[in-house]
Amino acid sequence: GWHSLLRFPVSRLLRMSMMAIGAAVCQVAAFDGTTALFLVSGGLLFLLGMEALEPLSQEIDQPDRMSSLPHERGALLLRHTAAPILALLPFAALAVATVAVLKGSGAAALAAVLVLPTIWAGAAGAAVSIVKDAPDITSSAVEQTMMPPEMSGMTTIVRMLLPLVVSAIGSAGVLAVRAAH
Repeated sequence: GWHSLLRFPVSRLLRMSMMAIGAAVCQVAAFDGTTALFLVSGGLLFLLGMEALEPLSQEIDQPDRMSSLPHERGALLLRHTAAPILALLPFAALAVATVAVLKGSGAAALAAVLVLPTIWAGAAGAAVSIVKDAPDITSSAVEQTMMPPEMSGMTTIVRMLLPLVVSAIGSAGVLAVRAAH
């Protein structure tokens, strides 16, 4: 994972920095009363997670290599999240610094408490998106289900929205803090 992350071009790192700053600005706005911006924050953190989880994506793109390793599939995929989770820490610090610039040191202390669960929930939504349709070529149970178009369409919508919902739940923490404040 680290080999993949260390090859990121500067343009990608700048893009990821802008996503972290944008998510922090949206969190501040949601705290100040523009509630719907926590959804935008969740979307930005989802995209940040998609960028950071490149090593996991590379493993999913090569299912034959994954099946040849003497490890259980789920455990192997989970291992590919360790480096990206640590790689998100500088972006979390950047988000806290953005809050400090916008709102002062008191809000920055609060942001420091919220930032890791928030940014990691965004990455969790990205991981769900990456892994949910990953082929398991070692699976012997390949089934075809016949569903009416009304049901298959609804299933597709739910499968597409689930990762974004996971990311938005992470961003909703700021609303709980606002209610308590």
